[in-house]
Amino acid sequence: MSSKHLATRLLSRRNRLTRGEKDEIFARVLAETAPRRRVRWPSLAFALVAATAAFVVVPRLLGAPGPGERRAEAPGFTARGDGATAFGLVCSGQASATCPLGQTLMFDLQGAPHRYFAAFARRDDGAVIWYFPDAATGRSLDLSERLSHGLLDQGIELDAAHGAGHYRVYAIYSAAPLSRDDIKSRFQPGARDLGVETAIATRELVVQ
Repeated sequence: MSSKHLATRLLSRRNRLTRGEKDEIFARVLAETAPRRRVRWPSLAFALVAATAAFVVVPRLLGAPGPGERRAEAPGFTARGDGATAFGLVCSGQASATCPLGQTLMFDLQGAPHRYFAAFARRDDGAVIWYFPDAATGRSLDLSERLSHGLLDQGIELDAAHGAGHYRVYAIYSAAPLSRDDIKSRFQPGARDLGVETAIATRELVVQ
């Protein structure tokens, strides 16, 4: 334990991890995680889920464009310089923050602020699971080719290897595709973006 964290613990009179220690652990484990198995939905099944989700009201944070902000980089995408955006998690055809093991987690990305999308999840115990890109050599998904009724055409199977627990899911939007290494080198816990023409949004997820 570093002297700065020891001092923080002494001042707080609590012998447990401080927020600073948790953030440092989080930054370290980003580089030590394996991809999860992806599920590409059959066209008919996906169409049914998309139709259901289209009628589900998903709470969103709406950000007004600021002065001098750039126009949308492609039809259907609205750039927001302050990173104020949101996304929805869909499980069993409904928007939900709770998903049972064995289900497939889908992403509602309506109103995405940039064309490219990456995502990973952090469990309460510090474990980090990469969703997209699904390989160390991969890059962000191009949403201009992957959305139907706002839903991403690829989901995450929540099998036993994924594990039950409480997760924070991070969505990384960007104007250009990013690799995992690009994200790791620029990511800061609590930040709302990775720099110019990027945005970060988060959602809580409970896997039961």
